[in-house]
Amino acid sequence: MALIRFILLAISFLSGTVSKAQTAASIPLSAFAGRYQVVFFPSQGFLITLNGDRLMLEIEGQGKAMLLRTGNTSFVAERIAPQVSLIFTTAKNDSITGFTWIQKARPQHWKLVDTIATVNQASNGSTPLDAFTGTYGIRGNPYLKNLFSVSGNQLFCTQSNRAPLALRQNGATSFIFESNGYACTYSFSDPVNGRYRQMTIKQDGPVTCVRRSDKDPGQILKKHSFYLRTGFTHADTLLGGLSAAKTCYDVLFYDLSVMPDPASKSITGTNTIRFRCVVDLDSLQVDLFENMKIHTFQHNDKALRYTRDGDAVFVHFNPRLRKGAIDSIRIEYSGIPQLLDLDKGNAGFIWSQDKNGTEWIESVSQGSGASTWWPCKDHLSDKPDSMAIHITVPSRLTALSNGQFRGKELLPGDQARYNWFVSYPMNTYDAVVYVGDYRHYTTTHHDGTGSYLINYYYLSDNKTAATSFYKMLGPVLNVYEKAYGPYPFQRDGFAIIEAPYPMEHQSAVSMGGLAEWYQNNYKDSSVVINTLWHETAHEWWGNNVTCSDYADFWIHESFATYSEILARKRIWGEAAASDYLQYQKGENKDPILGYYGVNDFHLGDLYGKGARMIITLQNLLNNDSLWFDLLRSIQQQFRYQAISSKALVNYINTVTGQDLNYFFEQYLNHASLPELQLKFGQVDDSLEVAFRWNAAAPGFHMPVRATTGRKTLGFIYPNPEWQSIRLQGMQKSDFQLDRLSFYYDVKMID
Repeated sequence: MALIRFILLAISFLSGTVSKAQTAASIPLSAFAGRYQVVFFPSQGFLITLNGDRLMLEIEGQGKAMLLRTGNTSFVAERIAPQVSLIFTTAKNDSITGFTWIQKARPQHWKLVDTIATVNQASNGSTPLDAFTGTYGIRGNPYLKNLFSVSGNQLFCTQSNRAPLALRQNGATSFIFESNGYACTYSFSDPVNGRYRQMTIKQDGPVTCVRRSDKDPGQILKKHSFYLRTGFTHADTLLGGLSAAKTCYDVLFYDLSVMPDPASKSITGTNTIRFRCVVDLDSLQVDLFENMKIHTFQHNDKALRYTRDGDAVFVHFNPRLRKGAIDSIRIEYSGIPQLLDLDKGNAGFIWSQDKNGTEWIESVSQGSGASTWWPCKDHLSDKPDSMAIHITVPSRLTALSNGQFRGKELLPGDQARYNWFVSYPMNTYDAVVYVGDYRHYTTTHHDGTGSYLINYYYLSDNKTAATSFYKMLGPVLNVYEKAYGPYPFQRDGFAIIEAPYPMEHQSAVSMGGLAEWYQNNYKDSSVVINTLWHETAHEWWGNNVTCSDYADFWIHESFATYSEILARKRIWGEAAASDYLQYQKGENKDPILGYYGVNDFHLGDLYGKGARMIITLQNLLNNDSLWFDLLRSIQQQFRYQAISSKALVNYINTVTGQDLNYFFEQYLNHASLPELQLKFGQVDDSLEVAFRWNAAAPGFHMPVRATTGRKTLGFIYPNPEWQSIRLQGMQKSDFQLDRLSFYYDVKMID
């Protein structure tokens, strides 16, 4: 999106310090402190804080600059080129309501770096709009991209997978976006084989920003709130972004050793990271929360120099490492990891006890990150090829983790080290530590193509509850293997573990406590069974096929919730599935897609609304053979990979032979549901039904099932324009819509 490019390139720190003198002013500096957002692009935020007697401007997730006062409500930003002026607006009581960003921007030249498959040949001029589609990059910033796509008769520009902007054509090869005096013009040139290879952006006019009211203006947070999902900071970008310090290397293997100490709620550990250099490099980024202490970084038995920026650790090499080289570093560290805090949505350690007072411990990393407790390249896009995990505990306890059990070593001081090995790629938040007074038993599961071991772990007093509950695992594995393909991690087997908190840790799924369920919920066990079905489904959706950024987390949670519905249908029957489906609804307050590059761990509508979206897609295709072939092929095509929503949607379009971009644009990018508008009229003895879509996604045209004849449901094909059908011998009360199979709103128009 153009504004983000504008701001990113502005924070270049090329100019000298502005030397204008401050002027006397009646409004105190503290009044300007707060959070602001761009009017036409609310996800782009600004944080202004009071730093002594100066104001600091932070472009959330991008950079900072001091503000120098030039008038009562006017400031200039230091060391930004071209110069930026901020003119604040006030209410009658002198409270600050927003500001105008004024900057004379230089034209920026972009180059086509990737084309997209298109089927829409619409044109607003002599040239088909498809000629302007594709991804354009700019020299000097490989991560900044503008994607141009067509929907209906409209060209859209999307930057960094954020909300798209609708462009108006203002010339044969020129388009413009305008808002409150701000104009951004996109001019295309150099056509080759029906595609333009060059694009220039020129911006004019002020950018209007308004104040956000969801935060105390004086409050400064290190990281954004997972629940409020605003106020993204530099720390969020360091963790969630893909800077050169992260993309310069590819992790091959982690060798992690940890010793948890329940008395102090601390851990001591080491981690060796083996990696391949993607480019020549003299530094790289490793993530570890700043409350954890680093003792040393070692490379070839020599200490490395490192610097810290909050939770990001930058390791420096001299001499530099060469592209293609395979190397390793070893980190020694310790500290008290943050505690799991469900009220704030923070991941962390759980230090609890069973009913006998024995230690019962679990690590939960999803969201906040694995770097809450161990140093790693903490980004979903880079799975190690394999991982070793060693956990040292008092010998009276058992330590469990992911993958294959490689043996127990007795150590001095009545300690024992449990060795585990993961032989498949695994995302970092899946790595887990379980400690407790465990017992277990093993079975072999056959899936028709092979077999693998299943280990069932339970606390020593809960054998009866565990055996009663765990017998429910086999049937759901059969359902998922038929629907999605073979269990993805057969070499490592599958483990299901009684642990304090349910989580989909790869090949070592936790289910929460079983004793309370057995005592209180045995007669109505659907809630805990849904948990079993949901967490098990993540072995396919989340652990095998993983999103590459938390913004795309629906790939995990929406498909896992859909899997609950599928399991109900195939194990308990159609009625049970239909009953459960009716309760799967969204709040429709935020888009399903999150913000990219800032570790935007969000849940919200990913469950109910996301599952209903997938059910809707299945019914839209109206071909279950094609549908389940598609799901199985997704699991195979993206096996052990981290992917984006864009990659998944493109693949779905390819396999189905349909352009479903309009569908995903609506359900993923917009909070609101599409609204089917209806008008009824009586013509002689016939009912005339007029219908159209009112939707945020341009050109939305999803077919839905409705009454097409007496006691007959068929497809109607609404689009943004009014259409109608006549139903012979019918009245308004005879008209029905299939609202269970398709998820949308309905509005009656008089």
